[in-house]
Amino acid sequence: MMNPPEIINKNYTPDQEGQEIRQEDVVRPMNHKITTMKEVTDWKEISRSRAPTYGSCNCCFRSGPLGKRCNGCNNGEYQAILHMVKGGAIETLDSITMSEIMGQGHEVCLADHKMNWNRTPCRHFNSLCAQLVIDQRYNDIKDEYVRNTLRRTHWSLFLEWKDNWFD
Repeated sequence: MMNPPEIINKNYTPDQEGQEIRQEDVVRPMNHKITTMKEVTDWKEISRSRAPTYGSCNCCFRSGPLGKRCNGCNNGEYQAILHMVKGGAIETLDSITMSEIMGQGHEVCLADHKMNWNRTPCRHFNSLCAQLVIDQRYNDIKDEYVRNTLRRTHWSLFLEWKDNWFD
């Protein structure tokens, strides 16, 4: 038998029903880039899931409530994005910042968002997927020179962000 879905926000009160989650209850990397191991252990104080509030769509990189179906492309699910760092540690990337860089938008989580936590929806970071999303973003531009220039510029911004994860 499956566990019933539960509200993940430990600070939830009934007067917040149907309202956007308060900023102080959002669980995400403090540097808005990537977590540290200590940071993840502190997440248990405000989240039953010990996972970020927001994930990234596995199809378009839009950010939204972890585990929910993407309301941007309607094809994917918001998942936590993990990245293996030196020494084998696994860190969590900030989905909100990644969505901003990818230009895909953001769906705000409600304070009473519920989930069945049998498994945290997650995937490992993949630069190829990011490049495909950037390429698709500019498909409607007819002028090939302009389209490719925008793609290269966007990809450079993404790589700059990626190179600064640990700053």
